Amino acid sequence: MIRKKIMFCLLLSAFIVIFAASCTDNNVTTPFYIVDPSVVVEYSSCTIVLCFYAESIGTITGDITISKDDDGIIQIGLESFDAIAKKYEFMDIERMYYVNNPEWKGDKGVHIMNIFRVTIKVDDIVDEAISVLNDDENIIFVEREYRDTIF
Repeated sequence: MIRKKIMFCLLLSAFIVIFAASCTDNNVTTPFYIVDPSVVVEYSSCTIVLCFYAESIGTITGDITISKDDDGIIQIGLESFDAIAKKYEFMDIERMYYVNNPEWKGDKGVHIMNIFRVTIKVDDIVDEAISVLNDDENIIFVEREYRDTIF
């Protein structure tokens, strides 16, 4: 009887591994998990995430000088970004990640410590600001800051 249970468990395990390995879409393996309908992906109001090229800000560690003008708008000394920040009223910028090995670099030259969260004064213009930032040659990527909400 124990042999039958062991054999059944082994066969079931093999089936699960084979099934999980065959879950692909456009040659990309899909994670093997059940989607919980109570989890909703939303974006954070008035915040975006962006990554600067290291060459543009002169660092791979995200150490930038941040100042604010008389209206409370951030300035970092990068002319193209500062103009966009002024136009779309960027109120805050903060580095999102710290890593032990700042030399590590991801796809497209992304140094993880050069990823920042930017707070914009008014949410109504976030999408327009993202579009303009996407055209800035100093920025690798920009998107809304997304979060998972569990109900």
